[in-house]
Amino acid sequence: MTAITIFKEFLLLGCLSFGGPAAHIGFFRRRFVEELKWLSDREYGDMVALCHFLPGPSSSQVGFSIGLRIAGIPGACAAFIGFTAPSFLIMLGLVFGSELVNQMEWFYAILHGLKLVAVIVVFDAIVSMGAVFCAEKRTRVIAATACAAVVFFNSAVIPLLCILISALLGYFLSTEVNPSKEAETAARPLEQGSHVGFALIIFLLLLIGLPLLSHKSDDIELFTTFFQVGSFVFGGGHVVLPLLQSSLGDTVGNEQLLTAYAAAQAVPGPMFTMATYLGGISSVNTVFSALTATVAIFLPGFLLVLALQHSWGQISQYKAIASAIWGINASVVGILAAAFFTFIVPDGLRSLPDIFICLLGVVALRFLKLPIVLLIAIVLGLTLVA
Repeated sequence: MTAITIFKEFLLLGCLSFGGPAAHIGFFRRRFVEELKWLSDREYGDMVALCHFLPGPSSSQVGFSIGLRIAGIPGACAAFIGFTAPSFLIMLGLVFGSELVNQMEWFYAILHGLKLVAVIVVFDAIVSMGAVFCAEKRTRVIAATACAAVVFFNSAVIPLLCILISALLGYFLSTEVNPSKEAETAARPLEQGSHVGFALIIFLLLLIGLPLLSHKSDDIELFTTFFQVGSFVFGGGHVVLPLLQSSLGDTVGNEQLLTAYAAAQAVPGPMFTMATYLGGISSVNTVFSALTATVAIFLPGFLLVLALQHSWGQISQYKAIASAIWGINASVVGILAAAFFTFIVPDGLRSLPDIFICLLGVVALRFLKLPIVLLIAIVLGLTLVA
């Protein structure tokens, strides 16, 4: 598989993937596990589990991991660029023409239809992953508990705590889990020369060294600010807003922060491209600053994935680790369900016709195996008519 092929696949997803990280994970699973069969459910679940452990944009890290698994570092870069480019360009355009967007009433109608697609895709992902990872009573209890914890305790640390506790529960409760044979192929692109130590060293050097150099220029200070935010944000795009607010200080106002946040939810692709908008408005060098902020906020998460994915694939062959992953995968289903109920459904379903459209979409996706592009076209058509 070539990096160009990976780029094309992720570019299409970057144009169509609305709904935030949970929806993106659903889109990725539908395309790369079910349709293209590049990965198995177990391989994909291991990727999702690893990326939920790490700080950074979890869905973009999953995409980066898919590219890395299939075609090494060139494939990982191709996946990132393809998936992020549409959102980056839209957010950059917003910097130059924010007043025009307010006059585009049809844009909001299309956006609503795409949110309904997100409802359908995430529901399908929860059901499909639940069938694989929550096949017994113990895993269903773990998933339900994780879901309840995330829903009722509105804190950025709760998803991480759920994953850590679920790993411990898996270690102690699972008695029949065998190491995944698929894990043996988990690191195949990296076996010819691991970049583990190099990636980790770069991450630590940038994290520690950049603050010492930030006074040298405004560009270094900008990169440092967004790199630090990307290094410490757990919980995805919704959690990055308060961190950016505290990190940027008086550089941008609250109104601009909220504009960036709202716009990032309204466009396809990763929510972390709110950094594109904030970087663009913070300097007269709009394009360069936007690109600098975007690269800086994504880079820490990708370096950590690059550093740990190889080891993750190897250690998951051990029974103790496989048992922990057994618990983690169950909690990930619960966390996705929590995102579905707290963010995606309230933001997407507004009326009885919306519910009817989503029910039809679920039937078309699960039973008729409708391609996702065709599903999007049908849902948008029904939304505009309704």
